[in-house]
Amino acid sequence: MIKNDLTTINFGHKFVDLFAGIGGFHIALARNGCECVFASEIDKSCVKVYENNYGIKPVGDITKVDETKIPDFDILCGGFPCQSFSHSGKQNGFNDKTKGTLFFDICRILKHKKPKYFILENVKNLYGHNKGKTWEIIYNSLTELGYKTYKKPIMLSPLHLGIPQNRDRVFIIGIRNDLNEELPEYPIYKKKNTSIEDILENNEGLSNELWEKVKINDDNLSVLNLWEKFIQYFKDKKVKLPTFPIWTEEWGEDYNTEHLPEWKKKFVLNNRDFYNTYKSYLNKWLKDSRKNSSFYGAKAKLEWQSGEFRSNDSLWTLLFQFRPSGIRVSRNNYSPALVAMSQIVYVGCRKRKLTPREVARLQSFPEEFKLDPSVNASYKQFGNAVNVRVVEEVLYRLLSV
Repeated sequence: MIKNDLTTINFGHKFVDLFAGIGGFHIALARNGCECVFASEIDKSCVKVYENNYGIKPVGDITKVDETKIPDFDILCGGFPCQSFSHSGKQNGFNDKTKGTLFFDICRILKHKKPKYFILENVKNLYGHNKGKTWEIIYNSLTELGYKTYKKPIMLSPLHLGIPQNRDRVFIIGIRNDLNEELPEYPIYKKKNTSIEDILENNEGLSNELWEKVKINDDNLSVLNLWEKFIQYFKDKKVKLPTFPIWTEEWGEDYNTEHLPEWKKKFVLNNRDFYNTYKSYLNKWLKDSRKNSSFYGAKAKLEWQSGEFRSNDSLWTLLFQFRPSGIRVSRNNYSPALVAMSQIVYVGCRKRKLTPREVARLQSFPEEFKLDPSVNASYKQFGNAVNVRVVEEVLYRLLSV
């Protein structure tokens, strides 16, 4: 198991935790000698978990917080909502009146309280959003408020620190100009080799109640067994599976594709070629598969992201997710990025989803962290959380001057 009880430093600063979620920033700073004097979070289930773990009840809507009433502090922390900038959202950015503009509430508080430092977190897409114009607004706003910050935010993932989750995020750090402290050299990180096995629990240790919530249900299992036959056939034939999404509804179709967007037209034609090449096997497999009432929509699609076959490759040795785009299969060296949506990773060798405790480990939360009693709420909370160990890395860099 990955150890989270790292050597700590007593920085002795006071901080505020904005858009606090379940307290990833809080843990990282508190165990390095910093004191939280104010927290804000609008999600009621997160507020309960936060108070249960840290004894502080976050206030609600940050837009309604009077900045003059916030206690003095040294570091402002905030993983401001990312939906407006994420690839998975509509990418409305600052045009999103409910989330995109919350960055300016950070600016409002920075302007009045003038803390020494700030640490902000968001999705990787923030930097390139709207052809760089969104980042330009953020950078100019922060520098105009009197802070030094990198011209490009830090790009960091738990995988850079040996934690088996590939979750690229941007971190924006700042130092108040009058402190006469210089930003350290811009960091360059390399992703490390990891294994998902490092964070897994044994099935035997799970309660019956939890097992019922994380196991593969019978309908999904029947579909997975169909795809397992498909995978093993091509593995035995030593034929590499396509890198494009496999869409079985396109097999045998011949309608005109000229009206389709180029990307979709390419996928459709690739699927037809694949089907025609291996029709002798695929005809029977597809006929049998379509007898299964659960084999439709996204479950009739496969995204193979595991590269060339290895000797023990199977759905039951790899990781997979049920996604709107299909069943995505990947290697078991690390988890794809956790998200707040219901795309929890399934562990083939356990024949179940990751548990909330395993998801907590992927976000570097300590073993003693008290989880939300709702499994689904926990998944959402950790999908929205910042990784504790990653925040510590950024904190050390910020305060190393």
